[in-house]
Amino acid sequence: MSSKARELFIGEIISKIEEYRQRYKLYKFLFLFTKAMSIVVVGAVIPGLAIIFAGKNLTKIIAWVSFFIGVLAAIDTLFKFKSQWKNYELFHISLSSEYRKYKFKSDGYEGLDDEQSLSRFVKIVTDLEEISRKDKMEILDKAEQLPDLDVQRE
Repeated sequence: MSSKARELFIGEIISKIEEYRQRYKLYKFLFLFTKAMSIVVVGAVIPGLAIIFAGKNLTKIIAWVSFFIGVLAAIDTLFKFKSQWKNYELFHISLSSEYRKYKFKSDGYEGLDDEQSLSRFVKIVTDLEEISRKDKMEILDKAEQLPDLDVQRE
């Protein structure tokens, strides 16, 4: 592999590391946001509304708050924010670690010439991408599976 191609590949890996870092930060935020909003609504809004509207008809207010909590739970269940966050974080950490090993010629890269170490690095990165892709597909497949509600009637 020419030095220009090597530099392009390494540049691509560095951009992937940054891309996955941004993705895991986004999914972590979305997961924590949906959980925090659910907790705020359950822990603060419902008791606050009960105090403010004590003695009045709370049915509509409680119904809307319950609906909001249900929507948040459904969004989290549908998109699997936590699972995706963990997947992106794991890939980011693995890819960053492997890049550092390659760059500083440690943990399996010592004693290899440039061509051999690049070949090893490419194989490991490709394997990591394949594992990440499979994990992501499993997460999305689980999110798409809906319970079978076909009830047998006599």
